[in-house]
Amino acid sequence: MNDLIATEAPNTDTSIMPVSMQDGISLMPVEVQKQALEQYDERRKFFLKWLFGHLIEGIHYGFPPGCECKFDEAGNLQQWNSKTQSYTKVSPSQWVAKPSLYRAGAKLLIDLLKYKTDYATDMDTWKMAGEPKGTIFRRCTLSSRINGQRIGEGTGAFEIGKKGMDANAAIKMADKRADVAAVQNSVPVVGELFTQDAEDKLAERKRGSIESRRSQILATVTKALVDNKSKWPKEPEDFIVVAAKAMFGPNWRMTSHGAVDEFEKAIAENRINWDTAEVKK
Repeated sequence: MNDLIATEAPNTDTSIMPVSMQDGISLMPVEVQKQALEQYDERRKFFLKWLFGHLIEGIHYGFPPGCECKFDEAGNLQQWNSKTQSYTKVSPSQWVAKPSLYRAGAKLLIDLLKYKTDYATDMDTWKMAGEPKGTIFRRCTLSSRINGQRIGEGTGAFEIGKKGMDANAAIKMADKRADVAAVQNSVPVVGELFTQDAEDKLAERKRGSIESRRSQILATVTKALVDNKSKWPKEPEDFIVVAAKAMFGPNWRMTSHGAVDEFEKAIAENRINWDTAEVKK
């Protein structure tokens, strides 16, 4: 399953069949090549049918913003045109929507294919990336639960403080991304069909841009300071900085939907002192 044709073909002389497409198929006689390629096509079709019989759109995978399939009343495929801010007709041969594989989809495939996951800090990739401070790089290695054979690996990275997450949470997020990368690297058809995880981008499409949400927070805080007859001596922008530092630490960054969610939640739950900007846990 690892290479789509790494399974035995029924009723076929496996002594003349390649285990994978890298095993010298071009050196075989034409008739043997034909047989091998036909078997490959059949296995691929079966695997794809099996794959999408288990994966559910919206749970295990989804389309990046602007790439969702859309059809007009005549059944013509359309694509979003950012210049005209409208959908325009396109040919399926020119554009095919490519969904993103989510962590839930990667985990399901790991389970269905009977893979085992092992995680480790990826210092080599961290060094190649310029040793960015505060960024965690993790490597996920996949192996067979049946015979222990190594299948492949993938690396994921996440910055401490992003989405208001501490080091432990950042490690989990890096592992999540490493899962997806490992599956895409190890199962060729998955890498062909899916892009990297785009859940954060989907969240932005649903909830609006970070900039617009931060502007809304500023408006909310400004109004709340007035409504609560606050004794805060500085500007609303300064209030947000102090409150955010209380929530996320000195290296706070309101640059993710997760961080904005947490700040909005603190406001909604009335955990912010409008005189001092202190935030209750």
